Amino acid sequence: MKLLGLPLVPVAAVVFCILLRSALTVPENPPVQTGRTIEAHLIIPADVHRILRRSCYDCHSYQTRWPWYTRVPGLSQALYGDVKRAREHLNLSDWSAKVAEGQEEAQASLNGICEELRTDSMPIRHYRWLHRDAKLSPYEVERVCRWTATAKQR
Repeated sequence: MKLLGLPLVPVAAVVFCILLRSALTVPENPPVQTGRTIEAHLIIPADVHRILRRSCYDCHSYQTRWPWYTRVPGLSQALYGDVKRAREHLNLSDWSAKVAEGQEEAQASLNGICEELRTDSMPIRHYRWLHRDAKLSPYEVERVCRWTATAKQR
């Protein structure tokens, strides 16, 4: 039997190996440089820090916990792309980049965190479907927003 003029068994074996390789590859997080993190730059109350870690860090930091389904071919590339875009928008592991853009930009990013939470835009819906604990209560949203409005530098 042939597929596009090629023997089917070798073609199937190559496709299987490619799928198996992608299924066994888990994306790696870049190393966290502690002096560049948001924690190194801002005083974050313990309760706010727990909320950020639970609901934001998987996409917006270099501390992503890659779950089992990131090994599913096709899905893994989509998830990695989501995290890459999230980090480009806001990376809590590289807050130094925001500070380098100026204090106004850093504060605008903090204000953006609050706005995204208040409008229920973050965490994104499909993430909340898979991570029920990522959903913030109204109290948690307001707690984070109070912090973003009054965050103090270290």
